[in-house]
Amino acid sequence: MYLGNILRLNIGKLGTFYFTFSSSNQWRDRTFTGILEDAGMDYFIIKDPESEKRYLLSFIYYVWSEFDEELDHQYNTPQ
Repeated sequence: MYLGNILRLNIGKLGTFYFTFSSSNQWRDRTFTGILEDAGMDYFIIKDPESEKRYLLSFIYYVWSEFDEELDHQYNTPQ
């Protein structure tokens, strides 16, 4: 399953997202915290709950994320 699919199942949840920009000294390691709003095959959008600022983030530099609640990771198919 693609990361975008797993994140899409968890829209609305607050998470911390870690990135490494290996070719940049200024942006070497960055952390973004926000509410997951949307996810595609190569991007996702989070909203900062304090400022309402939104971030469009690419999976290219994405390393991992943390959530303080259980994650959905399987599509429920009707039987």
